[in-house]
Formats: sequence, C-alpha cells, structure tokens
Amino acid sequence: MLVATAVQNVPANAVVVQRIKNDGQILWGAAGAGFATGNNNCDYRMRVVQGDSASMIMLWGDLEHRLQRVDTSGNFRWGPQGVVVGAAADCYALRRLCSDGAGGAYTLTLPQNTNQPEAFLQRVLANGTLAWPVPGVALGETGFSIGDMDLSADGSGGAFVITRLNSSFELRVRVQHVNAQGEVTNTVLLYSGGIQAGVNCALGTAVNGVVPAVWYLHPPGNRLGKFQRIATNGSMQWPASIDIYDSGGSPQSMNDLKILSHADGAQTFSWFDTRYASPTSKVYAHHVTADQSAGIADLVPAERFAHPVPTSDQLLIDLPGEAGSEWQLRTAAGAVVASGRLGSGAGSIDLGHVTNGCYVLNVRTSIGQRTQRVVVAR
Repeated sequence: MLVATAVQNVPANAVVVQRIKNDGQILWGAAGAGFATGNNNCDYRMRVVQGDSASMIMLWGDLEHRLQRVDTSGNFRWGPQGVVVGAAADCYALRRLCSDGAGGAYTLTLPQNTNQPEAFLQRVLANGTLAWPVPGVALGETGFSIGDMDLSADGSGGAFVITRLNSSFELRVRVQHVNAQGEVTNTVLLYSGGIQAGVNCALGTAVNGVVPAVWYLHPPGNRLGKFQRIATNGSMQWPASIDIYDSGGSPQSMNDLKILSHADGAQTFSWFDTRYASPTSKVYAHHVTADQSAGIADLVPAERFAHPVPTSDQLLIDLPGEAGSEWQLRTAAGAVVASGRLGSGAGSIDLGHVTNGCYVLNVRTSIGQRTQRVVVAR
C-alpha cells in the first residue's frame, strides 16, 4: 500500500510518500519518496484517494491547494510540485477529495478554514490537466457561509456536493449536482431552519446517478440524524428524509461521518459516526434499507478484542491466553463472507478482499465464543 504525509523542516517542508507491504516492510527506504513544497506552511488536512490500481492521488495545502498523483514505482505523475487547484490562506483550509473513477479526481476546497462564502469544485483529469478554469465551479449562496461539505463523483464526468450553509438567522443543508461541463444542474434543499450548534454532513458513492446523503442536526441539548437519496435530476427517493437517529436529549458531539453504500438488491446503505460524550467516545454503525427500516449498532462494546474499527484490510485479534481461535465474519443477515483459524488467541485477519460494509465477527476459543461488530471501509 501507499501512504503519504506532510512533514515540516526535514530539512525543508515536504510531502513524503512511502510504500509498505502488508507485513509492514518498508520498500522505499527510511526517507521514502518526496519533494519540497517550497513554502513555510505544512498541511494538517491531507486527503488521499486511489487513482487507479497502481497509483494514489493526494490533496494538500501549502499556501495553495495542490494535487499530486504517485504510482507504485514512486513516480510523481503530475510534475515536481503537483497541480495547483486553488488558493489556501493557511494550513487549516478545508478540503475534500474523491476519485473520478478514471485516474483523476475531484477536489472541493475553501480558501481558508470553515465559514467562507464560497467553495470551489474542480476536476483534474488523469493526465494532470484541469477540466474547468481556475479556481473551478463556485458553489456558494449570498448571505451564507460554508461550514461543512463533502463530494461524490456521479459516474458520468460530474459530481454531487453537499454543503452546510450558515447565516446569522438560518442554517441550510443542500445537495447540488454539477455536470461534466462544470454547470450546476440541480440544487436540492435538504434542511432549512433555525440556528443549530453545528451540523456534520456526508455523501456516499453514487450508484446509477443516485447518491446517498446523511446529515446530523445539533439543536440545543439533542442530536438528530437524517438520511436521503438524491438523483442527478434533483429528485429524492423519499418525500420526507428518513429519521435515523434521535439522541433523546443527550448532548453527544457527532463527527467523522462516512457512508458505506451498497448497490445490492436490498438497497441497503450503511455508515458510521464517532460520538464524543465525556468521558468516553463511541463508534456507531447505522443502516437504512429501501423500505425505510433503520438500525443502529454500538461498534465499541465494553469488551473489545478486535481492532482497528473501522479497518481497511488487517484486523488484529487480541485474546491472550485463549488458544485455538476459530473465526467467522458474517453479514447482518447471517451469511458467512470469510472464516479461518488462528493458532492462538492473538493474531491478524486479512479482510482486504471483503467489500465495504458492517459485519459481525464471531471468534471461538478454548474459553468460549466472543462476538464483536466490525466495519470494513476504504
């Protein structure tokens, strides 16, 4: 796999990329492959996605939003300094990134941190050229600033964008569709109401021109979750968005939304979020099906033996002193998708071939059976 980071003063500010095997072996030496950014600022919000089967694309900021594509041989495909997609006034400028499915990527950037009047959508093609004139497609609304945002490719050269819009008297959550020509074709208002303490929003992978969206409202002393599916023509699957969570007056802070969308016959969509309620933090998984049934599961039980959750490939099992571990990974419907055996109560399970989703892990040892919910997310 490829990993990237931004480093300050080594001896110059730089973006460093490293290739690591599944067993943890470093392939490109201790220094990795990298290049100096040439600026004093270093990024704290780097984004990385897969470019194609042999490359990754990374987005970072060093007084400018820059994009670079690096292959598995350590070659930087888009020039020595990458492609500039917009201005970034500081290290904390908000940015989002997703693959376009054709070796390029879409970027969604703000010139500074949150609460800016406009965000800019840009597409960089596989050859490193920009699809739309700099700074890209402006997505804003008069009298409002942007507090949170996310994006998803539509599969036809365009993209969906969800934004949280703030003003002194109103909060809005909306989804816009931008076509391959850089034109805003539809705007769907998902929520409009009084000021909230804050809102998080996220989009999943679009399937057949329809994208799943989830957002959380933070009224005083409570937390509410909503879910909807929006098509490129602006239509919504359900007349009213589905209520998927009500904290019942608990003031938990909800962050790190990620949708795991499934194009299966049941049209099931899952996602997870992290909630902070002093003194503990929890990770929860949700699902919504086509008939609007919803569910929620605590992914961090009191006795947690498998980690990390979520995982992209390796899942570590930690049951010391329990010999002969046999394990099965099942879907919510009970179907076995993977199984195996560990020589002891500790080891690792390779889930790199398992599709994104929420699963139940059953481990049987010399002492008894253990169960934990896990999430596979890439």
